[in-house]
Amino acid sequence: AQAISAAPPGATIVVSTPVAQEGIVIDRPLTILGDPIVNIGTKDPCFHPLLLPIELAGPGFGKVALVRVNVRQCVDGYEMPPVMAGGGFDELHVYDSTIRSSRTGNTGHGTGNAAISVTVPYVLISRSTVEGGADGIDSCPWLGFGPGMTPFLAYPAVEAPESVVTVLDSTLRGGSHNF
Repeated sequence: AQAISAAPPGATIVVSTPVAQEGIVIDRPLTILGDPIVNIGTKDPCFHPLLLPIELAGPGFGKVALVRVNVRQCVDGYEMPPVMAGGGFDELHVYDSTIRSSRTGNTGHGTGNAAISVTVPYVLISRSTVEGGADGIDSCPWLGFGPGMTPFLAYPAVEAPESVVTVLDSTLRGGSHNF
């Protein structure tokens, strides 16, 4: 977060520490490059699940590129936000990265969300893995849903209804209930 605050628009920030970085707000066009990899997410994996690991809050133009970035979110929590959300840029590029939404259900009251939910006109995902989350609640019996029970919801890997999304050599997977 400090490097982003100090960086001029268009800068490349190289992160060379294996220590997980707290959630960040990207408010200017830039590239975040892991050397060899940067881990972003909350340090406290389950007690602050409403924190957004990456928020895009751009000035209305420019490109954000994430290269060799692993983004993690709380394993289980109620009303989980997406892993990456927001907008304000012309383009979002994700290369050689892993972005996984929460795997809810461990405490019996978790709700999921999309991994990436953005309002950026163009999204490029290359050589990456992106996985959406899923709901997990104890009121669902293992043998099925009773009358009037809402089934679990699975969320998309990428939610960008007004975007052109290009995916190259990547795996995008919606949420699953098989955990």
